[in-house]
Amino acid sequence: MKNLKFIALILLIISSFLGAKELDKVSLQLFWLDQFQFAGYYMAKEKGFYEDVGLDVELKKYNNGINTIDEVMSNRATYGIERSSLIIERSNGKKIALLASVFQSSPSILLARKDSNIKTIKDFIGKKVMLNANFSSSPEFAAMMITNGVKKSDLILQKPSLNINDLINKKTDLMESYITNEPFLLANKGVEYIIFDPKDYGFDFYTDILFTTEDELQNNHARTIDFKSASLEGWKYAFEHVDETIELILKKYNTQNKSKEALEFEAKELKKLVYYKNIKLGTIEKTNIQRIYDVYNILGFIKNKLDINELIICTHSNSTFTRKEEEFIKKKIPVQYAFYTSVKPFEDSHEMGEHTGVLSDIIKLIEHKSGLKLVLAPIKLSNDFHKIMENKKLLNVTQTKLFSVPYVLVAKHGVDFENRLLGIQNKRIGVVKNSEIQELLQKNKPELKPILVEDITDCFEMLKDNRVDGIIINKVSAKYYIRLLGYEDLEIFYKTKLNFDVKIALSKNESPELLSIIEKSIQRISKQEIDDILYKWTHVTVLKYTDWKIILQILGVVILIFILFLLHQIKLNSAIKEATKEIQEKSDNLNFLLDSIKEGIVITDEKQQIIDINNSALIIAKAQ
Repeated sequence: MKNLKFIALILLIISSFLGAKELDKVSLQLFWLDQFQFAGYYMAKEKGFYEDVGLDVELKKYNNGINTIDEVMSNRATYGIERSSLIIERSNGKKIALLASVFQSSPSILLARKDSNIKTIKDFIGKKVMLNANFSSSPEFAAMMITNGVKKSDLILQKPSLNINDLINKKTDLMESYITNEPFLLANKGVEYIIFDPKDYGFDFYTDILFTTEDELQNNHARTIDFKSASLEGWKYAFEHVDETIELILKKYNTQNKSKEALEFEAKELKKLVYYKNIKLGTIEKTNIQRIYDVYNILGFIKNKLDINELIICTHSNSTFTRKEEEFIKKKIPVQYAFYTSVKPFEDSHEMGEHTGVLSDIIKLIEHKSGLKLVLAPIKLSNDFHKIMENKKLLNVTQTKLFSVPYVLVAKHGVDFENRLLGIQNKRIGVVKNSEIQELLQKNKPELKPILVEDITDCFEMLKDNRVDGIIINKVSAKYYIRLLGYEDLEIFYKTKLNFDVKIALSKNESPELLSIIEKSIQRISKQEIDDILYKWTHVTVLKYTDWKIILQILGVVILIFILFLLHQIKLNSAIKEATKEIQEKSDNLNFLLDSIKEGIVITDEKQQIIDINNSALIIAKAQ
């Protein structure tokens, strides 16, 4: 138990090199001008995510007047991006399949100059509005206006110019905009504005939905899944590397000549919409689609009733296996793995060919969800392995986080800690020597000088014997040891802000299919499944801690009391015997005395009942 940094390493030792295959050519029709709005697709192309899944993707530019849906339905583009109005088009008979919604909440707004005196939606009447002439193409705006008594015929509709200067120069009164773009431009020009956001009126729809045709999804299912997965991977990368993404847009995808500051503003605002309410990237829920459909139906946009179950929604997540991956799994080639961990319950026991603990249970989950045959390698990793792992270039590895475990402070009931980490500076705090928590404390709390202990068991023993005031340990191991050893007078005081990430490391030297299968299998593991495993190992059978010193003291007292009681009983019994003997002797003497008297004697009680009589009285009675 020398180290708290436990990394599960999958040793991918299988050689499986597949011959190069010509890339499938597909295209994606964008539905607006180049900007951060399409950053995920740019990065998927530029970082090789599309190429990795065998695709050569053309990103088709938007031109004013292009109908994205028509481009896809006519096969001039393989995939497209559109608003929730796709539902209306489906009800009109177009065989559309929904793949993913990048924006969980719509950025679409209507903008007006503050000096236009447009303060309410009722003020839209008679005003010039740059909005798509087809009201149903902007359903959130239509819903917002119609429910507030404004009809299409009340507006002077203008063809969108895509130029914010038309609003500034008062060529239009209201302009369809994105909250991520035009407000920034107006603010920079010193123009005050007012926003009309459909969300404020109860209409918050999906937008920037990735879609294709039913034929593409059914006839090229794996290709469609690959395209969707690579696209979402591009979006994930874009938000994790915003600066790099902006530099790329400025260099290669900046037809609008946007400034770096404008792109930074857009990225910040878009991230809020993409991960709205912490919803998983790309999610499409049928319940939300049904709600949007119901609004459209009430507004009269639905000409032919549509059963939402007939609308094909590609619910496959980016954990769906591709064709190549499925072929790899079918080969059933054994894949060896090894663990680097020394702390219970993550590793409960480790012998050649056998392993139990939290990580072993997780490996079984990966095996179940992947279909791979995972075999424990007959090796033991070096204690310094985690340090080598940190040099990714050296071993050419990639790491995937399974879950995080907070570090917690454990102490005896009643110990006074002023407040969190600040309150332990003057306390004796134990941590395991050469552990990750030691490194984290040195980095984040250098003023704290912990007492270094050899292993976790020693930490608990020192805490039990009051040689330290508290110990810092990961929460899972804390619960495990407190219950296992029966330390009922110990408690977890609070979580620190320091976390330990449990990871799996994968060698990049292996086939991309195997790496991807492992990654996707990990994605298939739910939080509940992880929680169930942790619960299993932190609710172990309690083996009460035995303090023999106290037990011997108690036993000594019990024995002494028993001896004293025994002596008392012996003395009491002896006294009773002596008293009984004395009474018997006195009774015999009395009877002898009575019988020696010539006169008859009769002894009675208070009720005149005879209780004794001498022999002379008996003789007299018989004579009479």
